Amino acid sequence: MIDDRTARIWTAIRAQAAHDARPPSLGDVCAVCAAELDASVGLLMTDGEGGLVQPVEASDDIAADLDERQVTLGEGPASDVIAGHQAVRIPDLATAGPAQRWPMFASYAQGGSVRACFAIPLRAGVVELGVLTVYRTRPGYLSSAELLDAFAYADAALALALERYIELPLHRLKSLDELFAPPRSVIHQASGMVSVQLGVSLAAALARLRAYAYANDHSLADVAKDVVARRLRFDNGRS
Repeated sequence: MIDDRTARIWTAIRAQAAHDARPPSLGDVCAVCAAELDASVGLLMTDGEGGLVQPVEASDDIAADLDERQVTLGEGPASDVIAGHQAVRIPDLATAGPAQRWPMFASYAQGGSVRACFAIPLRAGVVELGVLTVYRTRPGYLSSAELLDAFAYADAALALALERYIELPLHRLKSLDELFAPPRSVIHQASGMVSVQLGVSLAAALARLRAYAYANDHSLADVAKDVVARRLRFDNGRS
């Protein structure tokens, strides 16, 4: 069941897109999240195998510039998320911790009057697909409600990214839990097996698992279990 926060956020994203009579986009996620959190918000997507690829959307020039700077410098909150698979919350870039962790990025961000930054992972099973970045010109943590909103916007960005990459209609989702929190060990093992079967990356293998699950009205976990039990293969015409 979709909770009230998720429903509210999707309503706002769809309303943003409705102004131009088009489907919701990753740009809408950034714009609505920025307005909700009174911040600048960006989105970086990865290759699914541990490396930042490029910034893809931003609510404004501040987020676009700082996301691009992280890629150029090879340091910053988004890089830490990809390396450690956890959200990063920095309430004040002027303190010693950020200056030691990201000396070039922290200095550059403060030069642009940014004081606080937060980075939320976009995670699909065991695969990291991207990072939602939040920048504020005033120091301080996000409140508990704001942090939960940031995670919900990251989930929305992940859903739209998956829809774009594997053409998965969102209306087929029975539960957001099914998309965002499958049993990790089974999914990881199944992704590896499909990767070997098809000779593709783990990210591509996971996308095939998801596409098969939704096309056949199965849960992702059940499809993964069938792959691990060798009841289903992806290299013999059955998929």
